[in-house]
Amino acid sequence: MHRLSLFALSAFTLLSAQDRHLDTTGFAGDPKGVLASCAERLEALKPKDGKYLAEAGRFQLLAGNPRKGEDLLRFAEMVDPRDREVLRLIGQAFLKAGRQKDALAAYDKVLQRDGGPRKGIANTGMDLAEARLAREAERYMDAYALLENNDWETFIAFGRAHLRAGSRRMAATWFQRALVLKPTEERAYLEIGRAFAEPRIR
Repeated sequence: MHRLSLFALSAFTLLSAQDRHLDTTGFAGDPKGVLASCAERLEALKPKDGKYLAEAGRFQLLAGNPRKGEDLLRFAEMVDPRDREVLRLIGQAFLKAGRQKDALAAYDKVLQRDGGPRKGIANTGMDLAEARLAREAERYMDAYALLENNDWETFIAFGRAHLRAGSRRMAATWFQRALVLKPTEERAYLEIGRAFAEPRIR
């Protein structure tokens, strides 16, 4: 009983340490502390879920903890080595942390593996387009279009991603492809209009 009480006390102490940044005072303070605390909590709660581990890795990178972040990203790939979306989240983590070379190397695996939803390929294209890496983005968008050549909604999403980054010519290509497939679909015009109505990255 005494040993159990000590264990419970240790667990409570650990959770209290993690929660220092997860209260009203913490949320109003340094965002890096919140990111690190959220990453630690995700790692504890979802230690076998590649998507959660990849996001936790991104949070640690952005919190200024590169070693912890890299470890989590490696674990994420080990847990789900063939899941395209997990691999895409790993690439995104490096991209958001300003590590373009590492991001592109991680994203390459999205096309090399064959597990998980194909949307992982599409999402990779949009990540790269919004980061103003239009040429790299087109590689993934074209690959997705070969696999899902009738997915007009995703084609519009590709156009929107390019448009937000200021690549109007590339955006136009995808909007046109969507309208060729669905010339009388009101939602297509609605989504294209929304894309032009939203603010763009300068």
